[in-house]
Amino acid sequence: MIVSFKTYAAEIESSQDEIFVTDCINAAQKKIEDELGYPLEEDEYEVDTVDERIINLGHWNVLNVSVFVDGVPLESSAYILSNECYLEFIRPVKNARITFNAGWTEDNLPPAIKTAILFIAQALTKNKGAGGYTNQVNFGQGNVVFDNTRYFRFYDLIKGYKVLKL
Repeated sequence: MIVSFKTYAAEIESSQDEIFVTDCINAAQKKIEDELGYPLEEDEYEVDTVDERIINLGHWNVLNVSVFVDGVPLESSAYILSNECYLEFIRPVKNARITFNAGWTEDNLPPAIKTAILFIAQALTKNKGAGGYTNQVNFGQGNVVFDNTRYFRFYDLIKGYKVLKL
């Protein structure tokens, strides 16, 4: 979970208990990840290429890129990281393996994404106990409704972090 209960409690007044709010934060983070198309939390990834010049790494906030061609490291001057999510080779490269870190921690999470998670989590806590919907989950304390019509304004906050397909 990239946004902690402590952060939620500091920024949003709530009388809900920690376990329930934590479940709502996790669900909100998953909604944001689904909308963006990639996980938010920092991790290590690998991508294999065949014969490409521009690679969509499929993540935002890409760091520590290494490229190997047939197991041999490629000099960093042979490629450029652009828009934090695309790797462009100076010349096309065949059979490359790209390793990189991508994602955020709670400390460097962009404010727009953090705000969207907090607001969706808050909306979920307020939807506790609502019933009769097909898009609901139960965290053991009553059904929680996922009402996507309420989240579109929060998705607008994060649209700049979507990775566009080339």
